Amino acid sequence: MLCEAPNRLHWVRVRDALAAVDGWQRVCVSTAHGKELAVDTVDAERFSLVCARLDKFPALLGDMLPHEAGGLLAFWSRADRMIAIPEASSCLAGAHVEITPSVVIIEEGRNFELVAGDSSWRMRVFDARIPRPV
Repeated sequence: MLCEAPNRLHWVRVRDALAAVDGWQRVCVSTAHGKELAVDTVDAERFSLVCARLDKFPALLGDMLPHEAGGLLAFWSRADRMIAIPEASSCLAGAHVEITPSVVIIEEGRNFELVAGDSSWRMRVFDARIPRPV
């Protein structure tokens, strides 16, 4: 019997997801409410995600960077079931926000952030799952 990973993050899980930087994709968050996000991929696919603990950071949804397609910017690793949301207030003007092997993981309790190697931006990381049909 296969066991599904719990919907909380752990340092090792975040580290392993970052080891495969090609597994992360830029997505456009089209709607956000509480723990739920709707994201559009570059392939024009739309996914609904449930993000554990996102509702604990309501100010973050108002502090996101704009996406060039018109919504808000996030980075999603579908395989690792995580989403990283850049905090606009902690991004330097002109910073290139991208997940690379040089990002630093910061853990405070059960909360995780990614910080650029040059400290030009920060992202909050959340467990993000596609809800199972009922």
